[in-house]
This record gives sequence, C-alpha cells and structure tokens, in this order.
Amino acid sequence: GQPLKMMAALPLSQEQIDELICAMKHPKTGIKLRDVTWHLKTFKNCFSGQDLVNWIIENNFSFESREGAVEYGNRLLKSGVFHHVTSNLALSDSQLLYEFKKEPIDSAGDADELIKEYLIFRGFKKTYQIFEAESK
Repeated sequence: GQPLKMMAALPLSQEQIDELICAMKHPKTGIKLRDVTWHLKTFKNCFSGQDLVNWIIENNFSFESREGAVEYGNRLLKSGVFHHVTSNLALSDSQLLYEFKKEPIDSAGDADELIKEYLIFRGFKKTYQIFEAESK
C-alpha cells in the first residue's frame, strides 16, 4: 500500500480508495464512527465533517489549513468515498453527518491485508503483531 500522505494527489484508483476507507474505518486510528439520532431517525456508523477534517490533518496529508483539508475531503466525496447521510451536500467543517459508501471491499482477505499494511505504515508494530496472531 501507499503511505496515506502520498494519497493527497487525486484522482485515486479504486484500490487506493479502498485502502483509504480501511484507514479511515480503523477502530483505533481511524475516524470515530458513531450512531446519531436526529429528527427521530438514527444514522449508524456516521461521522461529522469536523471529525473527517481533523483526521485528514492529523494523518499528515500536508495541508496547512482546515480549508485545504475541506477541499481535499470534498474531492474524496466526489470520488465516492463517503456522502452526506440524507442529501447531496458537500463536505462542511461542521457537525453535519456523513457516512462511507455502502459497497464493501472485495474480500475479507484484502481488507485484512490493507489493515496490516496501514498498521505497519503508522508504526503500530505491536498492534500489527496482535492483529496477525488473531488472523491465524
């Protein structure tokens, strides 16, 4: 896999998009997903625009401003990585809610491999060793 900071150049291939989604969904280092009830409807596994912008900045995408991170996030949105939960809204650095695209990664094996690569890239060798032990 490619280091995440190398993915600042778009467009991304489908493989890069899948890898980025894996990184964003990682339980420990990804965007914190939560269930939110709004107007009597519950949205599962969603995140705020502010959460995504923070994650982009924290993961060294080399953006000097929140505006640059929002612009990149909107390019990811247009690439189909995620979307607003109820409409076709662009990414906003706010509490508006978004969710990942619904299509799963092709196979569990591919997902496991992407997670391993991401853990190694981010320097979580101990977590990777636990992950590898659990995979066997």
